[in-house]
This record gives sequence, C-alpha cells and structure tokens, in this order.
Amino acid sequence: MRQLSDRGIGSIEYDKNDATKHKQSCFKKITFWPLPPFVALALIALLPQPLYLNRGYTVWFHLTSLFYLLTQSSFVRKVLILQGTGICLGWYSAIAADWFTEGTFCHTLYRNMPASMVEYMVQEAPLNSTIGEHAAMAAMGIEPITGNSSYILLDTYSSYAMKALSHVLDTMGHPGLAYLFWKIHKTNHQSTSHGASLKTVLNDILSWEVIVFGWHFSRSWSLLHSYYNTGQPSFWYYGHDVYLLNNLDSYLIAYIAEGACFGVAILLRLWWDCNRCSEGSDISGSGLLQRSQSSTKIPPMSSSLPVVKNSMEQTYYESVSREQKKDTATKPELIHSDSAVSTLSMM
Repeated sequence: MRQLSDRGIGSIEYDKNDATKHKQSCFKKITFWPLPPFVALALIALLPQPLYLNRGYTVWFHLTSLFYLLTQSSFVRKVLILQGTGICLGWYSAIAADWFTEGTFCHTLYRNMPASMVEYMVQEAPLNSTIGEHAAMAAMGIEPITGNSSYILLDTYSSYAMKALSHVLDTMGHPGLAYLFWKIHKTNHQSTSHGASLKTVLNDILSWEVIVFGWHFSRSWSLLHSYYNTGQPSFWYYGHDVYLLNNLDSYLIAYIAEGACFGVAILLRLWWDCNRCSEGSDISGSGLLQRSQSSTKIPPMSSSLPVVKNSMEQTYYESVSREQKKDTATKPELIHSDSAVSTLSMM
C-alpha cells in the first residue's frame, strides 16, 4: 500500500508538472510581441500628424527606433545604425559650422528643443525689434543675438540647467541611441557567427539593401516636407518650417556630411565585393588547376603491385630450382675408382 501510495503521489506530481509546462507553452503561443512589420507600421501611421510632419529628420529616426522596438527586425536595426551615423555627422557638422562662422555654440540645439525647455533658454524676438528694446533686454541681463533671424539667448540659472539637460538629451537621443543599436547588433552577430570584429560586423550591416533603403528613406523626408511646405517635391529640403536656424547653409552642410557617410558605405561595400570576387576566382582557378593536374598525372602504382611482383619472381626462381634439381638427378654421376686413377697416371 505504501508503494502504491508513493506511486500515486508521484503520478499526481507528474500531472502537475505537465500542466505547468502546458500553460507555459500556451503562453508562448499567444504572445503578441514582436509584432509583424505591417501591424507596427499601421500603428505608427495612426500617430497624429504633428508628431511626424514638419518635424526634424531626427524625429523620424526616433520613430524608426520605435518601429524596431515593436518588430525586433534585424534589417531595421542595420538601417538605424547607418541612419544614426549619418544623422550624427550631419547634425554636429552643422552645429560646428555655426560655431566657427557665427560664434553661436549650439544655439541651433537650444532653439530646437521641446517648447517646455526652450522658454527657459531662448526668447524669440520680433524681427522688427528696435535697438532700444535690445538694450533694455541687455540691461536686464539678457544677451541679445541678432542675425538672419532675431532671438534672445537667456542668461539665467534656469537657462544653464536647461542647456545642460539639452546636451544630455541630445547625446542620448542621437549618438547614444545609434551606439545602442550598434552594440545590440554586434552582440547578436557574435552569438550567431565566429567572432565579432569591426570588419565582419560592418560587412554584415553595410549591405546593398540597407544602403539603398537608408538613402531613399532620408530622401523621402525631404520630398514630403518640400512638397508640404512649398508645393514642389525636392530631394533636398531647405526652409525655416522644420528647424529654427540662423541661415539655411546648415542644411547644405548636413547634406554633405550625410552624403559622405553613404559614400564611405558604398566604397566599403564595393571593396568587399571586389575582394570576394577575386578570392572566388582564385579558388576556382586553383581548383581547375588541381583537377587538370590530377587528370594528366600518371596514377601511382598501388602498394600491392610490388608484392605481386616479388611473388612472381619467387615462383619463377622456385620453378627454375626445381628443374635444376631434376636435371642433376637425371645426369649420371662420376664414379671414382682406383683403376681409373692408375690408368691416367700411366698415360
């Protein structure tokens, strides 16, 4: 009875374990994440227009990051790495150009932050503001900045705090996010292949599909905003409707830096493809040479042939020796006698 009860308890525990495993498997089957790409795209399309229309290309970069978060697509991750690199080069090149040409360090960053932060850092002055108004603002400790667009850069403790926060958010949202995608992709690449060197990871990221899609995605932003604001589509947008800028030269500098990024990606792709083709031709050429040599080369004698040859020689010698023995057996033997010897001595 005790053994039976023990067996019964064991069967109950086994049933409980099976039920737990069944629940876990059912939970895995009904999971809804990651989403299919078309479902994630439909959800993002439902966002209000102010979240993506007349917004910077960096905002589209963040929306693409949201799309990757929903789908976990490796292709989208590769596009984000290339896209983020181009954005960082273009954005910081434009900021550096403003700093060197006009002495306005990161004013473009401060003026294009969220409105709740801008009001503590910048005060947009009317274009027809008089010199007296600027003098009055300067007397209040406010630094007036004039140029193609008129604004006032505030000089307060709240302004300093918001400027520091602006740099933190800018670093996290642009190079920080791009580096995060790079780190994720490198880790996944290392776990699924042999090694994760810089060359192998870049070779995996910079495919022709990623380069072409990333370039057209960037140009689609310009086409949409140029058509929406001017009525004429253009591959390169220029205007004050998206960013608040001192002058429109910042767009040109950003486009040049982005083009250089894609140019380097294309050159690397061509270089790797050419090396792969040359290696493939070398391998095929060496294979043909080996096959031709193997076809014309005289096959070596097998190891068994010398053994056969030795055995034949041995058989031949044995037969000869037997025949010699027979001949000697049939020949009359000379008989030694004393008379013969004496006869020869007399002669």
